[in-house]
Amino acid sequence: QPRSRGLGDVYKRQPDRTVAAKVANYFVEEYINFNNRVRIEESLKAVDDLDVRARQQEKKVEELAIELQGYQERNNLVSLDERQDIVTDRLKTVGMRHTQVSTELNEIEVRWNQLQLRNDNILEIADLPFVATDPHIASLKQQISAENIAIAELQERYRAKHPRMIEAKQKLTQTQTELSGAVRGVVNQLASQYDAVKQNLAQAEADLAAQEIDSLALSRASVEYNARERELNLNKACLLYTSPSPRDRG
Repeated sequence: QPRSRGLGDVYKRQPDRTVAAKVANYFVEEYINFNNRVRIEESLKAVDDLDVRARQQEKKVEELAIELQGYQERNNLVSLDERQDIVTDRLKTVGMRHTQVSTELNEIEVRWNQLQLRNDNILEIADLPFVATDPHIASLKQQISAENIAIAELQERYRAKHPRMIEAKQKLTQTQTELSGAVRGVVNQLASQYDAVKQNLAQAEADLAAQEIDSLALSRASVEYNARERELNLNKACLLYTSPSPRDRG
């Protein structure tokens, strides 16, 4: 095999020392230039590769930004924080309304059950606190008491068929009839309230369920949005690192 020749061979093969030195310097210079060209070419290739990756990363960032904007518009998340506040306030309001109606229904059910236990006995119903406090019923009950006292006093002086006894008893009967009608009016009013509150509760439950669904959907959309936003920001940060600097391009 042929032996590689170095600068020493140049000196041996060239008797003229001056020429040999020039030839040796030429080889050294070419060797240095060759290595410089290799390094420059490698650096340029690295910059080109970095530039390609930067353009790819920039394109990915643009695509992610467009996707995020589209997701915002499809899910009405353009003002996410504001919508979250609105949904939270609505949920709170609907929840309070549901609690209020439920409490109202419980109170009416207690009164309604008390009515059912009296088996339509007018006098017993009239003595229930929520009935007895009615101004008209309270007045009629006082009037009946006064008329009973008057009849008791008349009985000491007159027989049952005496005109004044008949008149007093007729007046008592009339007042008792008015009391019966007033009590039934309170009962009918409570029945109407009972039906209305049950309907209100059904509506409140439906509103609460719908609002809870809306709140849950927004929460899920928010999680997806935040994940997409983090991915976009991460890729933006990567873009800063992959983009070649002006010094590298030069």
